[in-house]
Amino acid sequence: DLDVVRGLRAFHVTLHALRRAIEPEIDRRSSDRSIVRAEGEGYRLVLWEDDATDLDDFLGRAAAAAAGTGSPRRLDALLEAEGAYAGPLFPEWRFADWARSSRRVVHRAYTTLLERLAETLSADGRHREAQLRWERLVALEPEREGFHRNLILGYGVRPAVYGRTVKLHPALVLIVLPAGFELAGIIGLFA
Repeated sequence: DLDVVRGLRAFHVTLHALRRAIEPEIDRRSSDRSIVRAEGEGYRLVLWEDDATDLDDFLGRAAAAAAGTGSPRRLDALLEAEGAYAGPLFPEWRFADWARSSRRVVHRAYTTLLERLAETLSADGRHREAQLRWERLVALEPEREGFHRNLILGYGVRPAVYGRTVKLHPALVLIVLPAGFELAGIIGLFA
């Protein structure tokens, strides 16, 4: 029972520190106004209308950038949305059922954003920047053939990459050769 008491005390100290960090203006006696609220034997986060999260910011920017097809500011909007991405959602709970749907939404928004950004950069003649996004997409979703194809095609745009070995995936390596060779590229599978 002593471990339970210590555990509860440690939990309440942590909860107090959390409240002080996110709401320094609210004192202990007014915890009913706190966004961290006790509910039965649990706690939940209650956001107000004017509250926002980095997740909301990213998803909003990604949706707006994707919808801005043909806009002269599209590239800027895509780059801003990419900058708002804070990484995979709940990385410490990758397989938790409660997180799966939200993680899928964020992942889909991010990969769609990167794909649009790579296409836009490439169309703008910024091939190296586009290649960085295709490489990231291949790392995120190695089973997507289109990402591999665009990555490989992008290396054919500039002769400066000839002779370069590019690791596309742990099991796939591309060696880019000039067009004068019998093969435009060699793909080797390594186990």
